[in-house]
Amino acid sequence: MVANIRGYTPNYGFKLINFDTPRWHTHEYANWNQLDSMFLQLGTPPVRGEWLNSTLYVIGDRTFDAQTGDLYRCLVQHTSAATGTFADDRTANPTYWTLQLLGVPLFRGPWTPLTVFALGDIVVVDDYAYYLCTTSHTSSTTFPPDAAFWQTIFDATNIVLSVDAAAESAADAAQSAAEAAASAAEASQAASAATSAQSAFRWDFDASTVVADPGVGKSRFNSAIPTSITRLILSANSADFGNPNVSPWVITWDDSTNLTSRGSIYIRNTASPENYMVLDVNGPVIDHGTWQEVSVIHISHGGVVAPDDHLAIAFTRTGNSGTSGSGSGDMQSANNLSDVADPLAAAENIGVGVTDTPTFAQVHVGTPTVDDHATTKLYVDTANTAQNTTINAKADKTYVDSQDATIVAGYQAADTTLQTNINAKADTTYVNTQNATQDTAIALKADKTYVDAADALKAPLASPAFTGNPTAPTPSQGDNDTSIATTAFVTAAVPSAATAAEYISNAAPTKMLTPGAVWTAAAAVVALTDAASVAPDFSLGLDFSWNIPSGTRTLANPTSWKVGQKGLIRLINSGGTITSYGAMYKFPGGVKPTSVVGQIDIISYVVISSGDVYCTFSAGFA
Repeated sequence: MVANIRGYTPNYGFKLINFDTPRWHTHEYANWNQLDSMFLQLGTPPVRGEWLNSTLYVIGDRTFDAQTGDLYRCLVQHTSAATGTFADDRTANPTYWTLQLLGVPLFRGPWTPLTVFALGDIVVVDDYAYYLCTTSHTSSTTFPPDAAFWQTIFDATNIVLSVDAAAESAADAAQSAAEAAASAAEASQAASAATSAQSAFRWDFDASTVVADPGVGKSRFNSAIPTSITRLILSANSADFGNPNVSPWVITWDDSTNLTSRGSIYIRNTASPENYMVLDVNGPVIDHGTWQEVSVIHISHGGVVAPDDHLAIAFTRTGNSGTSGSGSGDMQSANNLSDVADPLAAAENIGVGVTDTPTFAQVHVGTPTVDDHATTKLYVDTANTAQNTTINAKADKTYVDSQDATIVAGYQAADTTLQTNINAKADTTYVNTQNATQDTAIALKADKTYVDAADALKAPLASPAFTGNPTAPTPSQGDNDTSIATTAFVTAAVPSAATAAEYISNAAPTKMLTPGAVWTAAAAVVALTDAASVAPDFSLGLDFSWNIPSGTRTLANPTSWKVGQKGLIRLINSGGTITSYGAMYKFPGGVKPTSVVGQIDIISYVVISSGDVYCTFSAGFA
C-alpha cells in the first residue's frame, strides 16, 4: 500500500489519506474527480459553484449561496450585479432564481418551443401528459421532434377523454367533416414525405453558419439567408439509424464534367415536406474527413427550417459534357473560316456571286447602288480606263529624261564646289602650320615641372580629406551599388517623420514613425461630447473618455475606424448609464453590458478585418 494512503472506503473505494505525508494532495484530487464523475452518472445536474458578481448566467445554471449553502437554479439569462451579495441580487431580481435542491425535479409548466430545458425539468403537454427532461437542450419548434429528450411520467389523456366521451360525441361528429376534408391534405403531405425519403439520407439541421464540422448526423449552411447560401456542410455520418458513413457518396457529387452545374441537391423537412430547398453543385466537394464541404448555388426554396429539424437530402447528378466534333466536308471549321475571311468566296458559296445566275428574282427599288454586280463592274471599268491614261502620261519617256537631266546637272555643280573646298582645306602650308602649333602645345603640357605641380593639387585616392563643399552626381533612386550618396539622394530616399495626428489617422502611411509620435498618440485621450447617442470618431485618437451626467445612452457604431486599431473607452457614469450599443460592438457570450450609475467602467476594444469591434467590459474602477 502507498505510504500516504491508509486504506479505501468500502463502497466506492475513496482513498483514506495521511495528510501529514508528502504528495497527499494528488490522491485528494483523485477523490474529487471520482466524486464529480459519480454525481454526473447518478443524474445530478452540474453546479457552477459559488455565485459570483459580474458573471453571465444562463437558464438552467445551478449555483449556491456561500452564506446560506442553499442551491439555486437560474430561470432568466442575465449578468449578475457588479457589487453586493447573492441575496441582494435575488431581492432586486426575484424572477431570476428559484431554490433548487439536488435531485428534486422542477415543474416548468406547459412545454414551450425554443426554450432551454435542463435535466430534471417537468412539463405538461396537451393538458394531461407529463414528461421529465432526461437531457439538457433547447426545445424545437414542435414537441414530437423534441420528445427524444423527455421521459413520460404519466399520461391521463385517455382517461380524461373516456370520462368526457359522451359529452364530446356531438362535438366529435361535428368535427368529422373537417377532419375528412383535412385528410386529403394530410395524405398529400404523407406522399410528399415518402417521395422525399426515396434515395435520400437524413441529417439533422444545425443553425450555425460556421464552415466547420457540424457534429455527427448534423448539417448546416454558411448563411442564414437561403439566397446567399454558397456552402452546404454535411457530417460524414448521416442521422439515419446507426449513423452510417455516406461520405464516399457525397464526395462524388462534383464528378460531372459539366462544371457550372454538376448536379442538383433536393432538401426537405421530413415532418413538413412543404419546407424545401433546391441547390445546384457548381464547384468542388472538399473532403475534411469527418465532414464534407459542398460548393453550391441557390435555385429555389419554400418555408423555413429550424434547429434540429430532420432533413431528407437527395442528389441527382448532371451528365458529362459531350465532346466537340470537327465536322466534315464544307462543314469543317477551316472551310467556314475561309468563307468569313473571303467575302467573295462566301458569296459564291451561297450562290450570289458575280458569276452566279440567281435562282430567285432580284428586285432593285430606285437607282441601283454599287452593291449591284453589273453596276459595280461598269464603275470599275470606267475608273480603270481613266487611271491607265494618267499612268501612261506620267510614264512618258521624254518627261522622265528631262527630269533626269535636271537632277544630274544639280549634282555636278554641287560636286565641283565641294571639291574646291576640300582642296583648300588640304593645303600643305595650312596643315604644317596647324601641326607646328599643336606640337608646341603638347611639349608644354608634357613638361615635368608642370605635371608635378598639377598632381600636387589632386586629392589622394586613399582617405582624402575634402574641404569646402564637395559635390558629386546624384544617383537615381533605387541605386544599390558603391556610388556616393549625395544629400539630394538621401533626402529623397529617407521619408520624413510622421506626427502623432498622422499616426492616429493613418494619413501619411509612407512616413517614418518615431517613438515620440507614438507616445504622444498613446497619451492623448479624446473627450466625447455627451448626447443620447454618441458615435466615436476613431480617426481622432486611440483612447476616449465619456462623462455621462444623466439618463440612458447609446454607444453608436464608430466612424473612420481602421482595422487593427486598439484602445480604451472610459465611461464616467456620474449620473447616467449606457444601455444599448451599435451592431459593430461584440462582447463575450453575445451579452452587451449595462454600465452602472456612480462608478467608472472601461471598455477595451480592437477593430478586426470584418469591421466588427471586439470588446471586453470591466466594471467598477475605484
